[in-house]
Amino acid sequence: MPAAEAAVEPAPGASRRLRWRPDLILVGLGAVLVVAVLLRAWGIKQGLPFVYNVDEDAHFVPPAIGMFGHNYNPGYFLNPPGYTYLLHFVFAVWFGGRDGVAHAYATDPTAVYVVARATAGVLGVAAAWLVYLAGARFFDRRTGLLAAALLAFAFLPVFYSHLALNDVPTLAPVALSLLGTALVLRSGRVGHYAIAGAGVGLAAAMKYTGGVVILPLLAAAVLHVVDGRGGRRAIVGIALALLVALACFVIANPFSVIDFHQFHQGLSTQASAAAGTDGSKLGLTQHSGILYYLWTLTWGFGWIPALAALLGAGVLVRRDWQLAVVLVPAPVLFVLFMGTQQRYFGRWLMPILPILALLAAYGAVSLVRLLALRRPR
Repeated sequence: MPAAEAAVEPAPGASRRLRWRPDLILVGLGAVLVVAVLLRAWGIKQGLPFVYNVDEDAHFVPPAIGMFGHNYNPGYFLNPPGYTYLLHFVFAVWFGGRDGVAHAYATDPTAVYVVARATAGVLGVAAAWLVYLAGARFFDRRTGLLAAALLAFAFLPVFYSHLALNDVPTLAPVALSLLGTALVLRSGRVGHYAIAGAGVGLAAAMKYTGGVVILPLLAAAVLHVVDGRGGRRAIVGIALALLVALACFVIANPFSVIDFHQFHQGLSTQASAAAGTDGSKLGLTQHSGILYYLWTLTWGFGWIPALAALLGAGVLVRRDWQLAVVLVPAPVLFVLFMGTQQRYFGRWLMPILPILALLAAYGAVSLVRLLALRRPR
């Protein structure tokens, strides 16, 4: 009998192989990212070689090319130049420098715009991955996966990944800052403040309103101070985060310091334009910016995800007020601020979509768990 048992005994390591199972969360994440890439690649040449979006044609691609023949001062600060600089360096690598990109732009502008749009799309996919990491640390991996899918497949991020604009690229540093904030909230390590601060600075250097992501970081720091056990480390950490944010903003927008007068003038002009005090941008028919942005969520993010985000915020307030303090105020204050301006566009809502994706995923997962508990056995 012992001999028979020995004969069928599995080889060393076989039991481990039999017990191995694929990590379904990572498989799901891989599938989400692959589909996200395909969605952004499909139709990326739409409209070309004609460019119908005035911002794409005037503010980003041509200025990025123009830097090859002039200096690096964008001479334009209504939009921060972070994405313009990024395109400049991508063009330098992809086309081999000044002569290569100039020849491509003159003979085949479609190729240049495709590279610029693909850069935006890649950053949009990276944002989904970073939101997964943030969600896994704020909540759990399932919630992170669902949040990544919501951001990857929402209409606004997908549509604007097909244009060389700064809206989608801003999502990546916003998500990076949220990841840093999640790490800060869970561990309070000083180095994690630096990650969150870097995301804040780079987000603001891509799009000024991307700086809203500093609010969750500040809330996490305040919670550590109030807690009393990590107050000193939190003060050091937030100081480091602010320094890193400022440094990253200046690195990605150096002429905000070198040519501060023109930078300040451009920023003031943009603020006046958004407020409607400059008399430009006619044609808006909506009378309430707040209602407009709430309506935008129904099609730009989706009815079901928007309601799930509302549910998630409510459940979070009830179950974990500290995490609610970190994630809920930023999108509310953002909509209130942007909605009180006289100009409003759907894509201007995008900096808060990573936060809304996290809240929506949490709301959906909470609802599923509640229904599972109430299911008769």
